[in-house]
Formats: sequence, structure tokens, C-alpha cells
Amino acid sequence: MKPIVIKGIAGTLGASGLVVGGYYGIEALSNEHIPVIIRNTIEKELIKEGYTIFSLNESEWQTKFESFRDGDKLEAFAKALKEFKGNSFVVAKSQANTEGGKELKNWCIALLDLEKEKQTENKTIENAKNFCAEKQTPKPNIRQGNPEPGSAG
Repeated sequence: MKPIVIKGIAGTLGASGLVVGGYYGIEALSNEHIPVIIRNTIEKELIKEGYTIFSLNESEWQTKFESFRDGDKLEAFAKALKEFKGNSFVVAKSQANTEGGKELKNWCIALLDLEKEKQTENKTIENAKNFCAEKQTPKPNIRQGNPEPGSAG
């Protein structure tokens, strides 16, 4: 074999060894254990409790706003949105507010992202349950044609 070929092979092997060694060396030095911060948000709490967060389009948010505005929890609803938007934001029974749906959505996004431990008077899990999510009803666990265990029949 010619000396030039041997030198070429040796150079290639040496360079690949440096690249591989360099990669593992850098990886070992930079592989710091970065602590993962798990935020315990209101959204995570609701999901854990079996709620589904509203995923609505613009007109559906407006419909939700009007439903809550005209519903039996108007006082809590109005206080929460006024705290979020300011006292000039109008939430009154049967009074039109074309920005209501958009503001309800923005309020829900902010509320659901809030850490559970940082609740305020109006930014609460209870308000999130009432105005930003709905409880899922469990589906019956009945197989067609098979009676429930322990039932007569």
C-alpha cells in the first residue's frame, strides 16, 4: 500500500475519533440536570377533577358570556370580569356588550394559567369551574349484551 493512502486512512480515523470524542465530551460537560418546574395551575387542577376547558369560537364565547350574564351567578361573574377589565366594563343582566365574549375568553385564559396557590378573591378555582369549563359526566361502563356484574339476569 502506498504511504499516501495509509496517511489518508490514519487521518480520517483520527479526525472521526476527535469528532466523536469531542461530541461525548461536550455532552458530558453540558449535561446539567436542569430542574423541571411543574406549575400547578388552575387548568391542571380542573382537568384532574374531571372538567373540560371550553374550546370555543368567537361567537360561542359571546353566547357563553350572554348566558352567564343572564344567569343566576351574575354577581360573581360581573365582579370577576370587572376586576380583570376595570369598572368601566359593563356586565349587567340583559345589557348588550359586544366585547363580552372576547373578554370572557381572555379572562379564562389568564385565570386557567394562574398557579393554584396564587388565587385571589375573584380568580378562583370555583369561578374557573363556573365560567371557563364544564364537568364531564362519566360514561356508563356497560357492554352491549353483557349484564353488569352482580346483576340478576
